[in-house]
Amino acid sequence: MHSTASPHSPLVRDSSRTKVSAEEIALPLIRGTFSKEDALDLITHLIHVKIRFHEDRIRDTSSEEDIKMRESRIKELQRYLFETRESFRNMDGSISIESIINIRKHGK
Repeated sequence: MHSTASPHSPLVRDSSRTKVSAEEIALPLIRGTFSKEDALDLITHLIHVKIRFHEDRIRDTSSEEDIKMRESRIKELQRYLFETRESFRNMDGSISIESIINIRKHGK
């Protein structure tokens, strides 16, 4: 992937930018400016990883309820990817992406 991303952008480890507390973590996964092609490639790869995660879990479970939930999520992710590709057709120039994963503690 070729991008014009700064050193504080995608997949660059910079622990000073990760906000951590006892109850919450804010992980800045992607932050940068990309060509339209690279932006779509990055988003496509991320969605495919998430789809593979659900497919792997489907293979490892016998719970019909869990399988249906995961199949539904896969379809939703595929729809998001399709809609993103369609939206990108109308965009010119570079694309800015910022993605922060917020992780919160649940329960005890």
